[in-house]
Amino acid sequence: MMNLIRQNPSLKAIPFASLRRWLLPFSTAINGNHQCPSPPPFSVLDYLTSSCGFPSEDALRISEKLGNSGCAETAVEIVNYLRASGFTDAHMKKLIGYYPKVLEAALEDDLKPKIKAFQGLGVSGVRLADLIISQAAYLSRDIEKWILPSIAYLKTLLSSDEDVVRALRNSGWCFSCDVRKRMEPNISILRRCGLPHETVLKFMVRKPRLLMVKPDRLEEMIKKAYELGFQHGSGMLPQAVWVISSMNQGTWDAKFEILKSFGLNEEQIVLTFQKCPYFLSMSETKMKRALRFFMGELKFTPSDVAENSNMMRLSMDKRIIPRLSLVKLLLSKKLLKRSLSMSTILVMSENKFYNDYVLKYKDEDPDVFDVYERLRK
Repeated sequence: MMNLIRQNPSLKAIPFASLRRWLLPFSTAINGNHQCPSPPPFSVLDYLTSSCGFPSEDALRISEKLGNSGCAETAVEIVNYLRASGFTDAHMKKLIGYYPKVLEAALEDDLKPKIKAFQGLGVSGVRLADLIISQAAYLSRDIEKWILPSIAYLKTLLSSDEDVVRALRNSGWCFSCDVRKRMEPNISILRRCGLPHETVLKFMVRKPRLLMVKPDRLEEMIKKAYELGFQHGSGMLPQAVWVISSMNQGTWDAKFEILKSFGLNEEQIVLTFQKCPYFLSMSETKMKRALRFFMGELKFTPSDVAENSNMMRLSMDKRIIPRLSLVKLLLSKKLLKRSLSMSTILVMSENKFYNDYVLKYKDEDPDVFDVYERLRK
C-alpha cells in the first residue's frame, strides 16, 4: 500500500475513507491466481465534501456540472496548485462554486499559464486569489487569443502594471473580445469630445467597460449627455456617459419619477445629475431612503437636493448617519465649539474624520468612540 502511495503522490490528498474503499479490492485478493477487480474511481463528490468543505448538496450540484469529465486526481492537483498560489479555503469554495470547470482544467497547458499571466503583473498570494475571484470567467478565456493580447495592449496604454491590474479587475470584458479593436475607436471618440488623453486613461482604469461598447452606442450616449447639459471637454462627461450606459430607458424613467414624487421638477432633476452623475446610478431603494432622510430628518428642499446630490449618494449606514450623529453628540456635550457645514462633515475622508472627530475627543469622553463604532456596524 505504501509503495502505491509513493508512486502516486496525489493520493496523499484523498480522504482516508475513500482511499480505503479504493484499495479494498487489492487486500481481498486470495492468491496470485485470482485477478483483482478494477478499483472504483475516486469520487469528485467525495473530495469536495471531505477536503474542500462543501455541503453535500452543493458538492452534488458541482459534480453533476462536471459530469463524466470530472477526474478526482485532476481536481486534487488543481486545488493543491491554487492553494500553493495563495488561494485560501474560502477562495477555493467561491471559485469552484462559481466556475466548477476549473476542476477539470489542463493544469500545465491551461491553468498555470493563466495564473502566471497575472503573476507577471506583480500580483501574488491572497491578492491574486481576490483578483481571480472577482473575474472568475477569466479562467474560461483562451490564453493565446484573448488574455495575453489584452494584457499586452493595456500595458502599451497605461502607466503601470498596477493600473493594468485595476482595469482588468474592474471589467472581465477585457478578455471577451479584441480589446485593441474595440477600445481604440472609443478612445478617439472621447478625445474628440475635448477630453485630455490622461483623463481618458484614468477613466479606462476605473470604468473600462465604457470603452468596450460599440462606438456608435458610445456616440449616442455622449449625445444624450450633451442634451442634459454636460459641456464639451468637461471632466464630468465620462461619468455622465458611464451612468447613462448603466441603465436602460425604463430604469432611467423610473428614477426620474422617484425624484418627481419627492417634489423635484425637471430642471432640478437635471441639476442633480449635473452635480453628481453617480447619484442616478443608486438603486431605487437607496435613492428613496436617502431622499426620505435628507428631506424628512434634515428638512432639505427640492432645491437643496439638486445642489447637494454628491452628498446624498454616500452610504447612509457607513457614513451619513454615523457622522451626523457623532457631530450632534459632540455639540450637545459642548466638546465641539462650533457647528460645521454638512458638506464638510460628510465629504472629508474617513481617515481625517476619524482622527479629527473620534480619536481627538476619545479621552475627554469615551462615549464618543463607542457611539461611533456602534453606529457604523
